[in-house]
Amino acid sequence: MLPAQYYTPMPLKPLDMRATFTDEQRRVGYAVYFLDVLEAPERSERGEINGAISAIVREFRLPSESRAVAERVLIDLTECHMKGEVYSGARKAGSGGKNKLISLDSMEIQIVADNIEAGLGLTQTMRLVNEHRRKCGLEDVGQLQISKKRYHGEM
Repeated sequence: MLPAQYYTPMPLKPLDMRATFTDEQRRVGYAVYFLDVLEAPERSERGEINGAISAIVREFRLPSESRAVAERVLIDLTECHMKGEVYSGARKAGSGGKNKLISLDSMEIQIVADNIEAGLGLTQTMRLVNEHRRKCGLEDVGQLQISKKRYHGEM
């Protein structure tokens, strides 16, 4: 170590590890963990309470809503293996990654309000919202966007 006269020690602060890696690199990390640490358990064991998907979510400290991301990684990894391809962690075309929002002053929000008020569930409401969005040339939204409007009082 150099004497203090040659450098100024910088205080250590926690790193924002989310900013360190790209989404693709994170997905490759989940795949490596699955293969090297979990030793690639059979498909039937992956979704169990202590299965591979739960382990990935737990070990990488992902929100519980990210189970679908972990599962998608394992599916894509398996497909690449079966085709003899290298898994890159890249998303498949059309697999999301964009924030598709419902504006508070839109027709979609009125559809959500009317249907939830009428007692329809999220799936039916989402289907009706997406029918309207397709007619307008917009991308579909998922149940998450519908439920955000419903449960967070954004209507």
